[in-house]
Amino acid sequence: MGNLNNNVLLKIINDNGAGSPGTDIVVEKEIKKNQARKKEKSESKGRDKKPSHESTLDLVNLGWNLNQIAEERGLKKETIVSHLEKIKEGKYFNDRQWKLKMKAFKPDTKSISEVRKVYKKELKKVGDANKIKLINLYRNLGGKYDFEKIRLVILFI
Repeated sequence: MGNLNNNVLLKIINDNGAGSPGTDIVVEKEIKKNQARKKEKSESKGRDKKPSHESTLDLVNLGWNLNQIAEERGLKKETIVSHLEKIKEGKYFNDRQWKLKMKAFKPDTKSISEVRKVYKKELKKVGDANKIKLINLYRNLGGKYDFEKIRLVILFI
């Protein structure tokens, strides 16, 4: 029967009637499997689990690009960009290694130049890179680049 949850199994019993030939046994086995999966899941929550951005880092180290990592991990590209930000903040690489490892993510020269210009103006205005709001960069760029692209460019400024 595959990976059915207990509510679906109970519906099968109700629809087919308890005691239908073979139904009780199959349903009972599925319920036990589901209970075992739940128990295993709850026990694994307490274990030392690798942070998600480090799983992304493993794929970066293999030379995968943004789309490949997002697809493989079943995550949005925006989430992978946030992982790249954490990786950069975490000092997993020195500056030279960062530039080499991140080639696959580096935006085109034109967008880097345009975003950098607006970024520097905004930095002068607010005085602290942590106070720069993406929405202000987006607006000052006239909506030319989406937030993901702006965030990627900032990683390379």
